[in-house]
Amino acid sequence: MINSTDTFNKYKDLTLSAAIVIILLFLLVPVPVALLDVMLAFSVTSSLLLLIVTLLISTPLELSIFPSILLVSTVMRLSLNIASTKLILAKGHQGTTAAGKVIESFGHFVMQGNVVIGIIIFLMLTIINFVVITKGSGRISEVAARFSLDAMPGKQMAIDAELSTGLIDDHTAKRRRRHLEEESTFYGAMDGANKFVRGDAVAGLLITLINIIGGIIIGVVQKNLPFNKAVYCYSILTVGDGIACQMPAVITSIASGLLVTKAGTQGSMDKVLFLQMANNARALTISAVLSGLISLLPGLPVIPFVSMAAILGIAAYYSSKKSNSLPNKKEQEIRTSNKSTENILPKLDIIKLELGIGLVRLSQAQHNDFLPLKIQTLRKTMASELGFVIPAIRIQDNPNIGLNEYIIKIKDCVVAKGLAYTDKYMITLDNENRDKVQNIPGIQAKEPSFGLAAKWVDKNDIKDIDQHKLLSASNVILMHISNLIRENISDLLSYTDVCHLVEQLSLQHRKLVQDVIQDVVPITLLQKVLQNLLSEGISIRDLPGILEACAEAASQDKHSIYVTEAVRKKLAKQICANSSTAQGTLPVVSISEYWENKFIQNLNSQNAVNKKILLPPDEIKQFLTAVHNTLSNNTKNGHTPAVLTSSTIRPYVKDLVHQIHNMISILGHEELSGKIRVESVGVI
Repeated sequence: MINSTDTFNKYKDLTLSAAIVIILLFLLVPVPVALLDVMLAFSVTSSLLLLIVTLLISTPLELSIFPSILLVSTVMRLSLNIASTKLILAKGHQGTTAAGKVIESFGHFVMQGNVVIGIIIFLMLTIINFVVITKGSGRISEVAARFSLDAMPGKQMAIDAELSTGLIDDHTAKRRRRHLEEESTFYGAMDGANKFVRGDAVAGLLITLINIIGGIIIGVVQKNLPFNKAVYCYSILTVGDGIACQMPAVITSIASGLLVTKAGTQGSMDKVLFLQMANNARALTISAVLSGLISLLPGLPVIPFVSMAAILGIAAYYSSKKSNSLPNKKEQEIRTSNKSTENILPKLDIIKLELGIGLVRLSQAQHNDFLPLKIQTLRKTMASELGFVIPAIRIQDNPNIGLNEYIIKIKDCVVAKGLAYTDKYMITLDNENRDKVQNIPGIQAKEPSFGLAAKWVDKNDIKDIDQHKLLSASNVILMHISNLIRENISDLLSYTDVCHLVEQLSLQHRKLVQDVIQDVVPITLLQKVLQNLLSEGISIRDLPGILEACAEAASQDKHSIYVTEAVRKKLAKQICANSSTAQGTLPVVSISEYWENKFIQNLNSQNAVNKKILLPPDEIKQFLTAVHNTLSNNTKNGHTPAVLTSSTIRPYVKDLVHQIHNMISILGHEELSGKIRVESVGVI
């Protein structure tokens, strides 16, 4: 049996479209009296539902569809107004039941046998709706929309700053940006939607005027009714029709006003009202006394004012009693909180940048050299290059360091310090710039990323130097952070990060993850392999291929070095491409047969877990000196060649070479791709 709820959900778009089309048909097609009664009852009930929902929601955005509801309800009321006008003018001579029981009942109830009373009450409702409620809520919507749009750039920059400093994550930033956009769109829509209600009030007045004048003319001239009877019948029908349509309009206008005035408060209307009004015992007491004094004025009834004074007095008593108990509760909460937080450790910032007072302006959104935005761009760039998102970088001021000093910490350990000047630019003193900058006043320095000689100079003092070679304070700090992240990248890939990568991979490669993870390749082994790859500058974006290679190698040996070397062979094309020049060649320096034999002979093979080359310190120093000299002599156009060695000793040679330069690529013979053109430029 088909569930009716499922059927409705399946065809709800068609149902809504059909309902709107039917409402529009009321403008043209004659409506039966019974159907008109049902639709008028629906109009009143739906407006009451909208009012109750508005009272109970916590924030205006929980009813962000309100502007659309306002438009549809306005069109529906006007359609019903026109449909009832047709019945009143066509059948009004038959009596007060011509337009249905709802209109007749409203007419008799409001008029109470007096035409003038009915017309006055109708006019009062229309004026209240048009002049007071609608105009006030429209003005509030207009101001809210303007303020929301004006504040949007500042709020967006605040979100970007918090994201860059690590106070929030990417998911929270996206959610807050989406909320900000929805808020601005909502208040803009409400500003326009209130015009519907004002137009509805004006249309109601005109329709009422047409009904009563046109009805009397039709009844007297065409239907030969006595003037008194025509006035009576058409007045009841007209006022009843006006009240039946204006009551939902007034209720909807009240809901609109409550919704736009709710901005800035959290919680349903009843909770906020009683929290802010009833909890003030002093105000309740003063109001009770004043109400009692007013009852003593001559001529005023005593009982109503005394009753109100008594109610306020009782409320003040209980409010005061509740307020006296709050300090005890707060003290208890503080004691409980102190006990619960005694053993809570402060959150560890994976990467932290501490700025001296003179550099704090770099983290301010209005500064041209806005550092947090550049850090955010750096994180996105490194994520696309490396294959995982590096942790957020928290920016914090530190008044205990130098004015222009900054400190970079990784897991609370100081990894680097530097100096930067917000009013100056750094230029490296290479062969091209040294003579041009020599006589310009400035501060001698070293470029922190690569240790090159540099100078901080005023931009106004430099005219003949390419502006692209000038580094601002934020760019210097950014390059320093980028270099340190790459040097310590393996320490930044946590177990949680690997689990997250595997979860993302399972969305597209579920079978691979199910068959390999835990049974063949534990998460800890995969983490170690990925850390080994990242430490040598190899991207882990091809995670499916890495996982396949891990599974194949781990079935024979689960040692991380063995598995890493197997994965490197799988990624041979990528590794060779990373070390190639722009011309597509791979320059390498080979390790001589002497040193390879020396390493193989002195490789500690007794300990299979922690293998390493056991050489005397003087021989290790001799080898590293030879590596340094060979690489320095064969570096061309800033491109350092890779070191080529036997795959057997590659990981252990890497440990030695990276003692002097951790960015040098160490390649094994089996990692050379067949399509790459290898150029031997030297021998160690």
